[in-house]
Amino acid sequence: MVRDNAKILFMSQFINTQGEERFKDFIDNVINRYTLIESIDVGKIKQFIYTNRDVFEMVYYNIFDIDILGIDSQEEIKTDEQEENNILNNEESLDKTSVNNIKKLKRISGVLKKKAKERAEHKCELEDSNMCQNHYFTSKETHKNYVEIHHLIPREFSNDFEKSIEVIENYVCLCPRCHRLIHLAVDRERKMAINQLFNKRVNALENRGISISIEKIKEYYGIKE
Repeated sequence: MVRDNAKILFMSQFINTQGEERFKDFIDNVINRYTLIESIDVGKIKQFIYTNRDVFEMVYYNIFDIDILGIDSQEEIKTDEQEENNILNNEESLDKTSVNNIKKLKRISGVLKKKAKERAEHKCELEDSNMCQNHYFTSKETHKNYVEIHHLIPREFSNDFEKSIEVIENYVCLCPRCHRLIHLAVDRERKMAINQLFNKRVNALENRGISISIEKIKEYYGIKE
């Protein structure tokens, strides 16, 4: 018992000192560290982990507090029209406590990102005021403007709403500069951008049963008047 507890403490302290890194590197480092205290078949351990990768990825994302759905990708999501319609009309709230829900949420998020970019014609939704034409570059995957997706209502506040906020009305298409402005600029500049996006989306969100005020949005973003 004491020996087992010592192993757990040894590994826990090691994991707690690790910075965020790629999943593969994290697994390699943990396994290499464990070989210092236990003789194991590294090949079989890795085979088991990658066979059950979904489960171990959930552990990895929780350790580093990574928003798995927030990882943007230009990869094309292959769907038929029926599935896209089902996702666009989605009102189901799913938690992230099971592998199946994670898979479903990732697919929903992937399709919504794709459709949001298409609806915006791969242009920034703050283009009129921020002259984003000067900040575009061409994505080597899509050969269109590289744009990113931002949640107007941040995902961490999804539990404040009865309806799912994983709806296209909450997905905003932004150029990289404006996306970073929303997150990193001073409050005065962030407030102007958020006000514009809120005015673009408030009625559409309301029609989906998602009611929110500009005051609450600013509170979510930590903007002080």
